[in-house]
Amino acid sequence: MKILFLFQGATHYYNLITSQINNQPGVEIVYVFPASKDNSIWQGVFQTQEGVNFQLVGLEEMQDTSTGNYYFPELDKFILETRPDIILTTEAHINGIFLDKKIRAILKQLHIKIILKSIPFENIKKYEDHIREFKNKLNDNLLPSFNSMPGFVSKWMNLLKLNLLYKKFYLDRRAFKKYLADLTLQKDVFNFVDAHVNYIDKAYDIFESYDVPKDKIFITYNSPDTDLYFSVKKKIENEPAILPVNRFRIIHLSRLVEWKRVDMLINAVANLKKEFPAMELLIIGNGPEKDKLMEQAVNLQVSESVKFIGGVYDPELLGKYLMSSSIYTLAGMGGLSINDAMIFGLPVICSVCDGTEKYLVKEGYNGLYFEKGNQNSLELKIKYLFDNPDTCVKMGQHSVQIIKDEINIHTVVEGYMKAFNYVLQGNNQA
Repeated sequence: MKILFLFQGATHYYNLITSQINNQPGVEIVYVFPASKDNSIWQGVFQTQEGVNFQLVGLEEMQDTSTGNYYFPELDKFILETRPDIILTTEAHINGIFLDKKIRAILKQLHIKIILKSIPFENIKKYEDHIREFKNKLNDNLLPSFNSMPGFVSKWMNLLKLNLLYKKFYLDRRAFKKYLADLTLQKDVFNFVDAHVNYIDKAYDIFESYDVPKDKIFITYNSPDTDLYFSVKKKIENEPAILPVNRFRIIHLSRLVEWKRVDMLINAVANLKKEFPAMELLIIGNGPEKDKLMEQAVNLQVSESVKFIGGVYDPELLGKYLMSSSIYTLAGMGGLSINDAMIFGLPVICSVCDGTEKYLVKEGYNGLYFEKGNQNSLELKIKYLFDNPDTCVKMGQHSVQIIKDEINIHTVVEGYMKAFNYVLQGNNQA
């Protein structure tokens, strides 16, 4: 089977997953990504074309200013040239495909199947939740009462209010009709595709609310190339440590963007430093928030305890930093970095991430959850593991076992292969 991966970029972590899928018997992957880095991918995501075993093709990407949809102007010609059996794409490009009559005609002519890949988390809600939230937003904009004002003023103001309410009703009805039309389009798109692959089980409830049959929904979970990482771990275990041993060292790995909440980790260092003078925080990653976070560390007088390492994409170097730390902490959104930390034997402290954490971090077994956005709750979890070093080590061991037994590159590849076989064979096996 030839599969056309149509994605927002050639990211280092997904390249490894794609290579593993491409290794499966009878599978050939052609990976299309935007030729320009100024495209639909998130800011600061590291991309590379090194070390792949599949064909990478950069095509010009455009954005429709009226709809916001991204599309590849030459995609129809490329599909005719490559003639794939399956196209796997994401939310960034599926609307562009659905609304392009020429591409849809080609798909029908060549019997090409479409699979939509999504997490989903906060970006896709159940159909009825979308409706309820939009109606609540309209009701929140009700106008105030003027009855407490003097009689003649109150009467005039309330007449004006009635006029404004009438206009509001008209505008709200028009806004709701447009919103409903957009939601109906989304529903049509979700049913247009031949299958869905998702990271989390929540996808069943979400997509079934749009009338997508359950047998078209496949859960892959998410994982880096665990085979590679375990081989790296074995290699570096007997090598000199990159940093001196410090059981009070916590580590964070992510792009430095606002929603990762790295600021909470720096605050935690400032607040716990008196009780744990040896406490350190390693921050691995780059991003637009870096200067602001460095300034925060200086202002809180913890710059010597907060180390900004920068982006680390070499598995050996990353493994050495993880193995020199005692706890992995994720204060905001994220996901795959949890897998990385668990492979190298760390307990995890996190809150609400991208949904995948629920399958990886088991409360009290290999990690701890803190209340979302609650600084004190985060610090209490860190303090608990600092105060209980034996528990910390045991949790790290459990992390490794979860990766080996439950979620790894093999379970992810298996999920994709089930979806691929389903759309090509037309069977009903989930």
